[in-house]
Amino acid sequence: MGEVCISQFSRPDLFLGESASEYREAYTYSAAISLGMIMLGKGTQVPADIEILRRLSIYVHGDKDNTFRGGRQDFDLNLTSPASTVSLGLMYLRTGRRDVADILTIPDTVLSLNDIPPTLLLLRTISRGLIMMDSIESTSEWLAEQIPTSIKAAMDAKFKTKAHVNDAIELAYYNILAGGIFAMSLKFAGTARQDAYKLIIRYYDLYTRLVYSPGMTNVPHWIWLPLKCFAKVPTSTLGLGAQHCEMA
Repeated sequence: MGEVCISQFSRPDLFLGESASEYREAYTYSAAISLGMIMLGKGTQVPADIEILRRLSIYVHGDKDNTFRGGRQDFDLNLTSPASTVSLGLMYLRTGRRDVADILTIPDTVLSLNDIPPTLLLLRTISRGLIMMDSIESTSEWLAEQIPTSIKAAMDAKFKTKAHVNDAIELAYYNILAGGIFAMSLKFAGTARQDAYKLIIRYYDLYTRLVYSPGMTNVPHWIWLPLKCFAKVPTSTLGLGAQHCEMA
């Protein structure tokens, strides 16, 4: 079944640009989530799983060595990369496989950040968190570790000295943070842990200020609205089933 799913979200006919393919993103994500749920937490070192991992890695970064399908890259990375990211996170859920998590690298230069949608950084951070879930901590230090050093240094300089930073770095910073707090909420779902809740609500307030205080950033404030809505989800996840009214 896993083979069927992975063949669906990499179907060549999905990437022909025809009007009939207007739902191709939903179709691709559905196939990717199906693959992840079928293989949930079952990623191993057996040959079949290694082959699926190899193909997913190609769908994340592209066929740089021209070894796949006779050197023909007949798939759209804009569709397969986020879909494969989701599949990897679910397939290797809580396995602690650092080698798999490292496939989902977070770029750290302006040039490389300009080549990747900020939302994909969010997805990669979440999936890395799913894979390395046992290492997640409800601390600011853990969140900071998810951000590449160069991005963190640039944003620290902005906060301290109001130095200008490239929009790509700023968007990356806040998307990675959002992915980190979401991954944190998944680990502590239903626990109503106060330390995690206080940390998450602090960042939710930050995203609220980004939306309603345009002077905080050069990026148009409406761009932050989806992240504000997304950052609200972890607060509810923490209190799931815990009958904790404050987290509702």
